Amino acid sequence: PSHYGERATRFAAMQEPAAGAARRALALDPDNASAHVALGSVHRNRLEWGRAEAEYARALTLDPENAEAHLQYAQLLMDLGRLPHAIEELQRAIELDPGVVVAGRLLAAARLMAGQYEAALAELDRREPSRTGLANLEHWVEASALVALGRFDELRALPVPRASGPYREGETAEALALIRSGDIDALPEEHAHPIILMKFGRADDAAERLLTDFRIDPRLHVGIHWMPLFDPIRDHPAYLQMLREAKLEGVTPERPTP
Repeated sequence: PSHYGERATRFAAMQEPAAGAARRALALDPDNASAHVALGSVHRNRLEWGRAEAEYARALTLDPENAEAHLQYAQLLMDLGRLPHAIEELQRAIELDPGVVVAGRLLAAARLMAGQYEAALAELDRREPSRTGLANLEHWVEASALVALGRFDELRALPVPRASGPYREGETAEALALIRSGDIDALPEEHAHPIILMKFGRADDAAERLLTDFRIDPRLHVGIHWMPLFDPIRDHPAYLQMLREAKLEGVTPERPTP
């Protein structure tokens, strides 16, 4: 539908102020590593993968110990399914600046995407729970890993990213009860996350939902489809269409050696 294209156009336009600021900084100092990182993130948000990687690579050449550059580059690698390298970059970011709280949460997310579900949960367990917006990411990783492992009785949240504010336990109690009972046919549409659909054998619905969710918010959903859980639908027409729209056609995930 045309409104998907219009949404993408508006989102791309939103990146222009940040792009302009980065370009002005680089005009004054072409070796400004932070400006290259900022411009790389603009390209990443526009799904301009090659241009984003070039900017991050330039930043890391200029300043190899720039923790933010390693962090942002890792997120690009997660988007591209290059998960072993993403994990290495996140570990390097944490080594350089242990105070960058988001890096630990993203490391858990990268392990989730790589199919290291127990390791993802362990990454969360070794860190203090967040009381900020990062709680959303923590709950999403935890819930996704537990669903992938089939440990439904341990679910405290649903793997549905929230726009803002921490997850409030109890607000989706009915949906959680349906998942625990296996009655996902009665699950409200807003809670029918592709991870849940895939785990319960509704592969066609999962593929269609991945495509729909990507179209609604391209930046929010890039990456989750690399999870091994989705391997059986990599040739599904809806999945292939999502890859085309994400400019990832022909890309296959790289995962750590077991």
